[in-house]
Amino acid sequence: MILNFMLTILSYIIPKDRNLILLGSYNTFAGNTKTFYLYCLSKARNNFKIYWITHNKCIYRLLVNRQLPVLYIYTLDAFIHILRARYLLLTHGPIDISYFYFLFGKFNMIQTWHGIALKDITPTAEQKAPLYMRIINYFSRLTDRNYKLILATSEDTRRIFISAFNNENVKIIGYPRNDVFYNKELLYEDYREKLHLYNFSKVILYCPTFRENPTLQPFSNDFLNVLNEYLKFNNFIMLIKRHPYDNFLLNSINESHLSNIIDISAIVIDVQDLLPHVDILITDYSSILFDFPLLDRPIIFYPYDINLYTEKCRSLNYDYFEELPGPFATNEKELLEVIKRIDIIGMDDSYREKYKTFKRKFHYYDDGKACERLLDYLLKEL
Repeated sequence: MILNFMLTILSYIIPKDRNLILLGSYNTFAGNTKTFYLYCLSKARNNFKIYWITHNKCIYRLLVNRQLPVLYIYTLDAFIHILRARYLLLTHGPIDISYFYFLFGKFNMIQTWHGIALKDITPTAEQKAPLYMRIINYFSRLTDRNYKLILATSEDTRRIFISAFNNENVKIIGYPRNDVFYNKELLYEDYREKLHLYNFSKVILYCPTFRENPTLQPFSNDFLNVLNEYLKFNNFIMLIKRHPYDNFLLNSINESHLSNIIDISAIVIDVQDLLPHVDILITDYSSILFDFPLLDRPIIFYPYDINLYTEKCRSLNYDYFEELPGPFATNEKELLEVIKRIDIIGMDDSYREKYKTFKRKFHYYDDGKACERLLDYLLKEL
């Protein structure tokens, strides 16, 4: 916090470098900032000096080994770059590109955010947090008002973000991370090769959201055994990608006897690089359910703990069973049945129309040019 206080004071003294952009995502290499970073590095039409800034030494070494411009945040060089940057791009909050959760001063911070908000992201949602986090969140909310730009994907998400951030600087540009669905050159990792996914007829991904408080486990061991036999018989594979901050869900799975169910949470840094190789998505309340429709592939919604989740974790911005296109499964038996019937469900005309309506509501753009629009905006508007 002391370092951020120093940044605040010095930001009014140290001049900006108009060609310097810093991007970060705290201790990972993922999200909208990652894709935009790779896009900017691939473009010769701008004179920007682009740097990724990270709290994670492993990420730092990874990018250094790939000869990509990167700064380890706990260095004098990084401190100076934060002060000098024309733009600071983040995905969660100032912690992505500084030393604490809030940052004030003369900075041009661009909030790219980390997903369309199915879950409540207003201050009300933080009332269940411990006292010290509520205090931090209070000052973080003051920072929200200073963002020069907040990215949205549609008029509906723009409305939610204006209210949540108490900031009118919300523009419908689209999410850069979704450009990987249209431009494979923006993929950082080739998970089809890395995970040998070409060996399987279908790839199913289970990707649940983060739970601030424990609810229920999604699968029993008996169910996983039955599912594994079905997958093996059909030459399917199910990948499990847990939320990086969740140590509760699926923490007792014994994978040794599950030949066709694999937890890839420790392998896959950014799930967005994996999605182009996924045939069927299974999720609950994760914002991934808004991204995946851009691939026009089926989603199975599995809100097995929805009552506990909305009671103990967060409320939802939408009526889950009315807004989402389905199909839904609320228990293991239903889930297995939907997995078996998903191809038939996907051919139903009414389902396909509801799916298209859902996609159009949350994505004004469906063209893979969010990075281009964002760069143009930074060059021309700010």
